[in-house]
Amino acid sequence: VVPKLMKDLLLFDAVQDLLHYNSVTGRFYWMRDRQGGAQFGTVAGYVSSNTGYSYIGVMGKKYPAHRLAFFYMEEKFPPEEVDHINGVRTDNRWSNLRKVTKSGNMRNTKRNCKNSSGLTGVSWNKLTEKWEVYIAARQGGRTHLGLFLTLLDAASARKSAENLFGYHPNHGRPV
Repeated sequence: VVPKLMKDLLLFDAVQDLLHYNSVTGRFYWMRDRQGGAQFGTVAGYVSSNTGYSYIGVMGKKYPAHRLAFFYMEEKFPPEEVDHINGVRTDNRWSNLRKVTKSGNMRNTKRNCKNSSGLTGVSWNKLTEKWEVYIAARQGGRTHLGLFLTLLDAASARKSAENLFGYHPNHGRPV
């Protein structure tokens, strides 16, 4: 059994030998011809129709390109998740990637496609005939922020809570 550190060192050498990462464009390029296809200088990888993320095969294993970008730049994989700051899953520019926890990554998501108010965490409560506001302030649960007469008041309460709980400014962007 090869220790994990040794595997990472071997993989890093292989990545450096096989690929070039352009941190400005976010694209990987093959550094040599590969059996069965890719030629020197061609863009490496493919976009998955299931997930929308870019993947690249190295040493018989498929890696998400955004994680490979961190590996290429920092010589190790990030311990948790990588967030695409602008929400575009194929935009792997170094300036668009950041290391985050799972909860940090969830604080930079698009608005849910089923949202009818136009604001994340704001919905119309038919019983009270008021705008209800909530936020995920702790792991695994929602915090009720109150009921409001106007959508503007509800939006203000939600935005204040997002700032208080460290949500990314892009959170809740349109789908």
